[in-house]
Amino acid sequence: MLIDHDCTGLLGWLPGGFDVVLVAYTAVLAVGVLLTGRSYTRAKALRRRD
Repeated sequence: MLIDHDCTGLLGWLPGGFDVVLVAYTAVLAVGVLLTGRSYTRAKALRRRD
């Protein structure tokens, strides 16, 4: 997407162009990282991870 601005992928239906789609992908990535960290911390507290 950074090389070819016309290929916006799954979120290409969003109005506003390249900038909006880039911000949306960044937000989805941040939510994924936060959920992964939360689940890892919870699994560690339950002694399912070392």
